[in-house]
Amino acid sequence: MLLLLIDEQKRNPNDEQLNAITTTLDIMASGGLYDTVGGGFHRYSTDNTWLIPHFEKMLYNQAQLSLVYTRAYQLTHKPLYRRIAQQTLDYVLKEMQDKNGGFFSA
Repeated sequence: MLLLLIDEQKRNPNDEQLNAITTTLDIMASGGLYDTVGGGFHRYSTDNTWLIPHFEKMLYNQAQLSLVYTRAYQLTHKPLYRRIAQQTLDYVLKEMQDKNGGFFSA
């Protein structure tokens, strides 16, 4: 959904739409979904305020969210989005890649 909104924002700029995108991404990056210590995103939050994570990280979530934050950075040039995308990819390479170059996924 966020990628769809980002694409639509590129085609038809709209302040309300941009605010929805940036507010969502900012809250995801600063709440319990994003692991500020180890990097990467937890699969979901267990509360309505997105502060308490379910301590599970999935490869497909890392791939999708690193793409979302990269595209959001390209749209907004907001340094936070570049940093989150990079740290998420760093986490994947450090924790989810095996010694032969493949990736662990459940």
